[in-house]
Amino acid sequence: KKENKPLQRKELVTLYESHGIPLEMAVDIAKKSSVEVEDVFDFYDSISVKNEKKKEKKTKLVENIDSFPETKTLYYEKLYEDEFEGKVLGISGNYIILDQTLFYPEGGGQAFDTGTLNGIGVKSVQKVQNRVLHEVEDSSKFQIGQVAKGFISRERRANLMHNHTGTHLLKAMTQKVLGPHIWQAGAHKEWNKAHLDVTHYKKITPEEVRKIEELVEQHVQMKIPVNKFVLPRTEAEQKYGFRIYQGGFVPGKELRLVEIQGVDIQACGGTHINNTEEIGFFKIMKVESVQDGIERITYSTGQPALKWVQEREEKLARVTQILNTTEQDLETAAQNLMEEYKQSRKKIEQLQEYYLAGLATQVKAKAKGSKIVEIIDDLDADALLKLGQLLVNQNPTLSVVLVSRSAKTVVALRGSASTFNAKTAIQQILAFAKGSGGGSESVGQAKLLSLDGIDVALMKL
Repeated sequence: KKENKPLQRKELVTLYESHGIPLEMAVDIAKKSSVEVEDVFDFYDSISVKNEKKKEKKTKLVENIDSFPETKTLYYEKLYEDEFEGKVLGISGNYIILDQTLFYPEGGGQAFDTGTLNGIGVKSVQKVQNRVLHEVEDSSKFQIGQVAKGFISRERRANLMHNHTGTHLLKAMTQKVLGPHIWQAGAHKEWNKAHLDVTHYKKITPEEVRKIEELVEQHVQMKIPVNKFVLPRTEAEQKYGFRIYQGGFVPGKELRLVEIQGVDIQACGGTHINNTEEIGFFKIMKVESVQDGIERITYSTGQPALKWVQEREEKLARVTQILNTTEQDLETAAQNLMEEYKQSRKKIEQLQEYYLAGLATQVKAKAKGSKIVEIIDDLDADALLKLGQLLVNQNPTLSVVLVSRSAKTVVALRGSASTFNAKTAIQQILAFAKGSGGGSESVGQAKLLSLDGIDVALMKL
């Protein structure tokens, strides 16, 4: 509305796929807000085709996957267990299909479980058409019909659950601090950290970050039950509204809902803890803008969060040791160091001015009429340009071309009373010496790949 633009098809698709807002609802809200909506035909059909293509790409992992029975998933009912047995129904490449599994497949922004099947490492887990595919390190160790014993990484599963429930809790507290306009725009959960993307019209301030973090930790310590249950889609939408799709649209006639009691409820297929106290420790690691209107909050929970804080404490200790101070006096020591640096830099700049003034006198002595062409042994690009400017300022009739051997840089300048074309001079030099550059008629610069050909180039000027 602020940009006076209509709501376009791609934006309507994003609202539906990422936020669960149906076309009809989006159009209705837009009209009430006096926002035009682009005419959209075959909206749901086009989305269906796109989703079918995604499914087709995954289906290619295993041929004739629909010939296998659907996999019974155990990761909801045996949430805190780490071993199981499953019968091998199919082997395709490095993928093993079992009749049942405790391994959680990648989905809903949550990484997959890892572990072993019969002692063979499981590298990834994918779900295709309700069949769970276990990618193993060596599929030759398996046979159709055998019973495989599986172990999942208990620590990884626990961390993923902590981070996933932490995402829901963080989203709720972000809405509480920043306002009801906050909507989840994406999320991803790994075992050691996770991030939540939210819609917000400006950068989140450090004060707001601290408040959000404090509220999340408060709700962790409040030991709030986390309930998981299934409802028919229509009933869930009528009872809880479309905010249950904060994590994205969930297909199916029935929805699995995850409720942090009295705090938040979302449709979600991920693995979640039973009580917020299991999160233990919550720490926001970084907040950044990933695009206009989208803020990303990266965080960690539990042991990984504690380890991250400890690593920062170790860095802090090393810095205090380097500065020969205490943690309490670190800020003052840093300020003093910065002030010393500024003073030292000022002195260096003064010395450089004296040096360039002396060098300018030497270079002018070699001038041929109103033109100076000189190779300098040891000047950086900035100092080389300053020397050139000093020369033309002292004598407006001069044209100057300087080359730094150490920086492999060329500068060309003309005084205010000179007709010399600096840009043309740079182009002529680059015809003989490899590099790139450009500029204007009064000032030009080039960076050379090597000094080969520079002597010939300068002779041509």
